[in-house]
Formats: sequence, structure tokens, C-alpha cells
Amino acid sequence: MATTNRLNLTDLIKSIRAHLATQHNVHEISLSLIEKIIDSTSHTILHSLQSGKEVSWSGVGAFVMQKRKATVRRNPQNGQEIKIPSKEVPKMRLFKSFTAKCALKPTKTKK
Repeated sequence: MATTNRLNLTDLIKSIRAHLATQHNVHEISLSLIEKIIDSTSHTILHSLQSGKEVSWSGVGAFVMQKRKATVRRNPQNGQEIKIPSKEVPKMRLFKSFTAKCALKPTKTKK
């Protein structure tokens, strides 16, 4: 795993494979298959949001489209007002149960 505070795609794939092996006794799965599953999942979420559907992920949260209001901002260099139009942006609402689990320290696993 990487030593930074960020989990990149490669690290995520390896972590999923390790979890499948230790927790679910699944050893015969390739890294490329896990990558395809992740890609398909993100593709499905994207198309569902574009279609106006909310995507609920059991135990984690829900992906939704949220409307942002139009605002007026000021350019700090010249003080000129800039009008920012309203738009819809994707957002993930985490479930309270998931948020509570994030506050707990993870258990250390043996390598």
C-alpha cells in the first residue's frame, strides 16, 4: 500500500483483492477484473445520476444531484462582480451509520 494519506485506484484494487481473500475466501480473482468492476460501477452511477435517478449504496450513502443557487462573486484582482449561474452538481450523502463507523479506529490486520 502507498504511504500517503490517499488511496489511489491501484491501491484500492489491491485492497479489495486482499479483503476478498481474507474475509470471503475468494482467491481466484484478477486485479484486472476488479478494475473492470470498479469502472462499471462508476459508469452505472454516472448514467443513473444523468438520468435523474438517486443511487443508494447500502450501508454507505446515496449519490444525488444537488442544485446550486446562482451567486454573485467578486474578482479579488480587480473587484469586478462575476455572476455564477445555478447548476446541478453530484453529491454523496453519507448514512449516519457509515459516518459513525468512520469515527472508529480500524482494526489492524496481519500481513
